[in-house]
Amino acid sequence: MLTKNPVRYFVLSNGAKTRLFQSDINAPLLELSFKDFVQGNQLFEKFINYLTPKSFAKPKMQSNISKLHKLEKHPLADVNSAFAWCHQHIYKKDNISQAAAFTEFVKVIFLKLLSDRKIRDNYPKCLSRKCH
Repeated sequence: MLTKNPVRYFVLSNGAKTRLFQSDINAPLLELSFKDFVQGNQLFEKFINYLTPKSFAKPKMQSNISKLHKLEKHPLADVNSAFAWCHQHIYKKDNISQAAAFTEFVKVIFLKLLSDRKIRDNYPKCLSRKCH
């Protein structure tokens, strides 16, 4: 999908350190020290390549694939084990009864399902493997 935000990158600098960010990602793409700003330095060349007019000529596809979480189907025994661990964690950390911990755990699952429904409704093509 094409990015809707017209701002692709932004730069923050305090003079000693300079960071290049993609507009919708909190982690910097590049971080350069003052001494890196010399011709021939690989970081500086990379920095320039991100910001040249040619790089803005065409809209780029978002490529955050490396930052995506891969979903996998796990065996039922593993899922049950994870659920049991979460339930026990809530029970022990919140110092509440087993029944109250189960209620809290069900709330977490409900919020997850509600979130998944919103994603499904807002991005139906992505769930049908047509979103790239």
